[in-house]
Amino acid sequence: MKQGHNGRKTLYRGFVVRLDGWCAKLYETIGKSLVGRAMTAYTQEGAYLMHRKVTAGSGGGNAQGIRRRMSGILENSGTTRTLVRLANLFADCPLNIYGVFFLMYGLISTLMYVVQQLVGNRLDTEIGTTLTAGIIAVSAVPLLFSSDPLRVHVRSSRIGRFIMGEDHAAPAEQGSGRFNTVFGIYMALLFGVSMGLLSGFFNPVLVPVGALIIMLLFVLFLYPETGVVLAAAAAPILWIWDSHALVLQILLLLTWLSYLHKLLEGRRTVHLGLAGVIVLLFGCNYLLCGIGSDPVGGSVHDAVSGAIMISGYFLATNLMTTGRWADRCVKLFCTSVTVVGVLALLVRLWGQVAVAWCTQMGAETFLAILTPLCRTLGADGGLYLFVLPVLPLLLLYLTCARSIHTGAMYALLLLFLCAVIADGGMGWLWISLLIGMVLYLLCRSHHTLTVLLLLLLPLVCIALLLQLPAFAQFPPVALIRSELESLHKVAENSAAMAPFFRMLSDHPFGVGVGDGLVDVALAAYGGTHVPNSFWLRLWAQTGIQGLLLFALFSFLFLQRVLEYRKIAFDRNRRDKAVAICFGILLLLLLGTHVPIFENNYNLFVFWTLAGMTNACIRAGRDNEFRSLSDEDATVTSADITVSVS
Repeated sequence: MKQGHNGRKTLYRGFVVRLDGWCAKLYETIGKSLVGRAMTAYTQEGAYLMHRKVTAGSGGGNAQGIRRRMSGILENSGTTRTLVRLANLFADCPLNIYGVFFLMYGLISTLMYVVQQLVGNRLDTEIGTTLTAGIIAVSAVPLLFSSDPLRVHVRSSRIGRFIMGEDHAAPAEQGSGRFNTVFGIYMALLFGVSMGLLSGFFNPVLVPVGALIIMLLFVLFLYPETGVVLAAAAAPILWIWDSHALVLQILLLLTWLSYLHKLLEGRRTVHLGLAGVIVLLFGCNYLLCGIGSDPVGGSVHDAVSGAIMISGYFLATNLMTTGRWADRCVKLFCTSVTVVGVLALLVRLWGQVAVAWCTQMGAETFLAILTPLCRTLGADGGLYLFVLPVLPLLLLYLTCARSIHTGAMYALLLLFLCAVIADGGMGWLWISLLIGMVLYLLCRSHHTLTVLLLLLLPLVCIALLLQLPAFAQFPPVALIRSELESLHKVAENSAAMAPFFRMLSDHPFGVGVGDGLVDVALAAYGGTHVPNSFWLRLWAQTGIQGLLLFALFSFLFLQRVLEYRKIAFDRNRRDKAVAICFGILLLLLLGTHVPIFENNYNLFVFWTLAGMTNACIRAGRDNEFRSLSDEDATVTSADITVSVS
């Protein structure tokens, strides 16, 4: 009996080994086929179509002279000198001076609000504002025990090292190193008391938030890379509030100003690439479709906002030039999405209870924070657009975990995010997730195909079980079945789609981007049904040229990722680029039935993720082939190089 058991075990093991070898040979055959060579020929296409490198070199050309004159003007301008002096002043200021300022400000603000409540007999109101002022005062106490300058704490802090890196954790311009501490304490007392007395006219939290914003602006002025990192980290959080798009656009514009300033100084470079040229053409077409819309200029605001969001691709590509920057950006984005996802679960469970308690207690400050949280996160407001791209990355971190505790943490986060999108109410969301994750695992290794073939019979059995009435009521299964049944009703909807296609034939170059322009144009043809497909909406808004440019970019983007997967030596960098790529692919699959670009904010998510992928590939290739080391953002260059090859 034992020999028979061992014989069956050996036979099964031999079958698995043979099957795995056949799958590996199949992958190798596909890679050598015409389709495989075509999908990994990004570099050859770029070298053939765009074989010139435009360089503003040191040959005495006009571009070099213009750059030097502009650099001299910027370095000698009064504005630049003032900003540098202010940055050095704040950086050299000891931390205890900041502690004195915020302590006095918090105490005086708390006293002012208590007096207002006693005099005005408003004991049941403004509790949240009073608590905020008290928290500011208590938080300032630890600052009193440190006499080191602010730049030292920024350099040594974990947040500073993580966001700005080991080499950029403090401003490069060193101050005098001598600070009049006594004078600084007197000024801190004076300004703290003054701002505390004035705090009755505004929310006390505005002062520490304003100080933090000023510090971030100085860091952004010195290092534009931090703008991309902050934008990636803040995007999911800013999405909760109504003014999220405006704040994100301002941050991107400030990053562009800092980047252009460093570019004119010769401290940064520009890299487009073949895919970058396509993105540039798509952005210009997007902008022109807004300017040339009907009515003329009717959607200029939406077009300009969308163009700013699309520009996030170029910022991520040109500023995330090292592996550390790219990893930092990706990790912060994943962390931010995870935090927002957990908040969404908490809000859906206890959000209304917390709002009722804050309303009863009169905590207006906390109520102002909880209200948009409950409004946005309490319902399905597009959170899946953030969650879907993160799922392949979390799966990658789970499979690469070095300990059981780390793996359990990533598994728990995956369950949390899947629970978030479970309330989405869209069967196509689950279909896209299933298809995308299977394709991602198939792309990672041929062993996935081996496992799928071994599980073919159990999967067929599961599919048959799902047809039973007991399983048909399971929410994800019911949603998927309803979506699959709706696919059979395309012929019935063809009559409703006829006005839409007549509109496309009469407006081949698009009706314009903007809120409601497609609906207005479709109403003239007697149609009321605008398709939910992202691809058809993009065709209607940006024309056939916009659709072709986007499709060409998608092909080139996938082509470059597959090429890097084939030639990369760094497995971690390769797997991360593939994971982000398939996160974007999940969005595109979802876009076949869902308008994923319903607002300009979603443009930032898509194009910045594409830029992060490009940055991971460039960083990996720079580490493997040191021939492109002059493109590193930390190395100062005497020339500006625009590389399109």
